[in-house]
This record gives sequence, structure tokens and C-alpha cells, in this order.
Amino acid sequence: MFQIKSFAAALTSSQRSQIQRSLRRVADNPNVTVRDWYLTLPLNPTPGDCAWLDEVCADVDFHHDWFDLGQLEGLAAKYQDVVDYYVGDGRARLEATIERLRGLSGLTPAASERVLGPEDLIDPLAAVHELLNRDDPHYHYDFHVTRTHAPANRLIPPTLVASWSLGSANSVITFDIHARYLQATEDRPIPVTFTVHSDRLEGAAAEAWDRMLRYGTPATVEAPAVSDAEIGLPIAAGLSEEVALIRFGPGVPSGARPYKLRMRLIDPNGLDVAETTLDMQPVTRGMTGGWRIHGTAPHDAFTLEVVGDSEPTTDAGVPMRLALSLGPLAGEPPAGLRPCIRFLAAFRQPNRLQFLPPYGPPVAEPIVIPEPEAPITDALADLIEALADLQEHAAAHLVTPEFESLESEAIAAIHRAARLVRGETIRSRWVEQPLSFPTSGAPEIPDGPIQLHLGGDYTLQVGDQTVVLAPITTVLLASTLTRTGGTDDQIELTARPALGNDTRLSYLVSIEDAPLHPVEQGDESSQTLAMDAGPTTTTDPSGETEG
Repeated sequence: MFQIKSFAAALTSSQRSQIQRSLRRVADNPNVTVRDWYLTLPLNPTPGDCAWLDEVCADVDFHHDWFDLGQLEGLAAKYQDVVDYYVGDGRARLEATIERLRGLSGLTPAASERVLGPEDLIDPLAAVHELLNRDDPHYHYDFHVTRTHAPANRLIPPTLVASWSLGSANSVITFDIHARYLQATEDRPIPVTFTVHSDRLEGAAAEAWDRMLRYGTPATVEAPAVSDAEIGLPIAAGLSEEVALIRFGPGVPSGARPYKLRMRLIDPNGLDVAETTLDMQPVTRGMTGGWRIHGTAPHDAFTLEVVGDSEPTTDAGVPMRLALSLGPLAGEPPAGLRPCIRFLAAFRQPNRLQFLPPYGPPVAEPIVIPEPEAPITDALADLIEALADLQEHAAAHLVTPEFESLESEAIAAIHRAARLVRGETIRSRWVEQPLSFPTSGAPEIPDGPIQLHLGGDYTLQVGDQTVVLAPITTVLLASTLTRTGGTDDQIELTARPALGNDTRLSYLVSIEDAPLHPVEQGDESSQTLAMDAGPTTTTDPSGETEG
């Protein structure tokens, strides 16, 4: 909150009282939770002013500070257009500009106020659009004005033939050219000419140009590698601006549409190993006859690209090449990723790959997987499997964390939790365990060794998320209890291993369901004590932490 006052000279007692009353209205308002409160004045405070403000704010529970003249002048310097609009002649200049715009465009004055509104633009822009599309039976044209160029990966409708954009640093006008019918480009080909200087293409740009020619993949060629671009359509008549870039593709044949594709991995004996379904984009074809299929697995787990040449090439021993690229994974639900992760973990030799339609048998013979190693490590696959199992028992909607940011201790905790939810018993060692419980109704503490059952929750961090599994029972197979302190309301104890047995067992069950275990007793007998101690934490010599 900014409490604004216009006091520009040394504060008087009356002004300080006004500030204090404003502060109390905020502090005593039960409907407002304040994090920061700034006294905003066109005045730089003295040390005495600062001490006074600290004193009057001593009993408030939010941060307070000055927002003084220096900070206000900084804002005025940064936003000079705002100052000019409100205290200079900026408003008058703006209104004069709008009037000139109305005169140039034939717009009528707005129904209310003097600012140009969207309703003032409808009829003139519609008239321009109608005039642009009046005489061409083959194509229709849409246009839009934006601050930047359209992104290269924007959604492209099937009727779009080309886009022609012109602009400056502040605005870009783009004309989209659409075919009115399927054979429009055959009846009236669009004469587009340009010069690509292949000797000016290097690295990724040269590779993208080659792939565009061969497979119809998208490509961008920028100046100075491209020049002398002209497009033979009315919207480009008379334009002679130097070309900045040309974007090509994708080269989608007429009638090609998105589709579903199943992929199945089989082992050398022909048995199924893993399977997933991809969302495939329309097939593309290049000018030299090559083709490309590409798609994405669920939750963007990976992308698939297969390219082939209609004629043998010197750079490939086989006519078809397959590439599978791992997605970002972080932020995706591990349970949703699991089928794809299993597929990725098995995507290696000697397994083979089959392509199938959404339903039915394979459409071709299985192909050999090109790589001997899977695109993901076994450690990554095991971790996502563990997270997916945890999701079945965690109330929080888990998302896959950034693996590079996970410490080894955090990864170990996730795997231990997964073992628990899978019904396994975790066996570990312990040194000592502090305990506390209310004095009222406390059980009698045995003198000899006991088997101690501790109930509580297992809490772990998965990235930024906290996951709680309950109920967890930890069994200390043999322990002795020593009273180490306490109050009238609480008893403090320390448990230590007894009978030479420092084994600890953990289950995802309640104390009532945890089984008893035989213990080597030696010359002494062991009893059992069950305690619902709430969340407990012990550290064993191996460094593992059990909650």
C-alpha cells in the first residue's frame, strides 16, 4: 500500500498526526492483509523523520518504509510520457493526431469522448478488406497489424498459400494469401521469385535449407543469404523494400491431414515390449521427392521424425532415417509419462520397431532400431516409475521435477517412498531415536529391552512439492528407553539399540496392522510398546532418513 500525502516541506505536528491516522485505518482494518506500507511524499526524510516513522509503526505487523522525493523523480524520468500527458501538452497533441487520423481515414467522430474507439474502425477496415478481395477469383486476402512478426510456429490453416509481411521496429502489417479452392495454385500459380546465395549459408541455416528441399521441412533463410524477393500479387504491387527473411514450409501435399500412429516395440522373439500412440502432423514432401513424418508423444515426452529419399543418396546407407528426441519432461505428470518412459527405456537394440494404425495389425515389417542405447537412462526411467507409483497414494497432483536440480538424498527418498507404497518393507540401521509423549495417560516404560513401534507420516520433497504418505509405522526391533528430561506435561525419552540388534523396519501400515517380529533376546526378555508418536525422524549410519 502506498499512503500518498502532498507534504513537500518539513513535517509539522498536524501533518504527522494525519499520517498516523492513515496508518491506523490500515492497521485496524480486519478485511485487509498488508505486506508492505509505504509513506509516499515529495520529500526526502530527515533522520528524525525516519525515527518517528519507526516509532509509530512499532506495533504493526507489516513492513513499512518511505517512498520519497528521489524515488518519485526516478519514476517521472522513466515515464516522461505520463508526465507530459497529465501536466504538459501531451493530451492536446494526442487529440490533434486522432483528428488528423480520422480525416485521413474517413472515420467519423466517436459517439462519445474524443478518443478513437474500436467501433470507429469497423466500417473503414471492412471496406478496405472488401476492396482488396473484390476482383481476384483465385485468392482472398486477410491482413492484420501487430507489433512483431508472426511466430514461425503459428497455426497455419490449410488454405494458406503465403504470407507477406512488411514492417518497422514498432509495427508489422501482414497479408495472408488464401486459396479460394483446391486448384487455385494450379489455375493461377503465384509468381514468387527470390535469390538464395548458398555460399552465404552456414551451419544450421545450410542444413535447414537442404532439408527443406529434400523433405519439405520448415526453413528460414535470412538476408544476406536471400535477396531480390518479389511476389506477383496485387498486395505486393509497387513494393521494393529489401527482403529481411523468407520462411518456407512445411511442404504439405494436398489432402494431407494430422493422424494417429501407434508404435510398438518387440523383442527378438516377436513378443511385445512397450507401446505408445503419437499425434502425427501431416506428411511433408520436398522438391526433390523426399518425405517426412513427424509427431509428438503424450505429454510431449518425446518427438519422432522419420525422413526418406525417393532416390538413393550418397550420405545415407539406407533410404530411411529415424530420429527420436526426448522432451523436457519437467512439469508433466509422472503417471501420464509412464507409458512413454517405458517405451523410451526399451527403445534400443536388439528390440525392433513396428508402426501400426490406431486399430489393427502392423502396416509394415518391423524395422531395426538404429541405436544400441536407449534415449533415457535406467536411472531416469526408474525415478519416473517411482513418482508414478507415489501418485497413487499422494493427495497432491505431482509434476515431474527438474532432474538436474535433485540432490542424491532427494532421489533416494523418492525411491524409498515408492518401495513403501509398493508394499515393501524398508530395512535399515539406527543409532538412537528421541521420543516425547504427554505425561497424562503415558504407558509404563519397561526396564528391559523392548520392541518399539512408532507411528507417523513419511514426508518427502519432490522438487517444490511436499508429499505426505500416511500411515507409516517404523519398528525398532530391540531398544532400551532412557528418560532424558521433560516437564509436567511431557516426557522426553531416548531409545537406543539393545541386545546387539540395531535393525529398523518401516511399513506403509498403521501401528495396529504392523506385525511383530522375533528378536534374538540373549539372556534378557523383550516386550513390545506401541506409540503413536506422530511424525518422527531418525538418521542411521548410512545417512538415510526415515520419517
